[in-house]
Amino acid sequence: MHDFLSPSEIKWVRIASQFIQGFKQLRQRLKGMSETLPDNSPIMINFARESYQVASSYFNTPKSSYFK
Repeated sequence: MHDFLSPSEIKWVRIASQFIQGFKQLRQRLKGMSETLPDNSPIMINFARESYQVASSYFNTPKSSYFK
């Protein structure tokens, strides 16, 4: 499918792929964490900060007029 995209669409596929990877890495890290960690532990605080950065970037990425 990627072979038939216009050059402008390829940019959006690349951006989407980056976010997919970012969220995938966060999910893998979360699965490896103990469920008993308190929410105020340094590990959870760090995870929350990293998750916020990825999610914030996702929602603040300029959207093409196609998505409006």
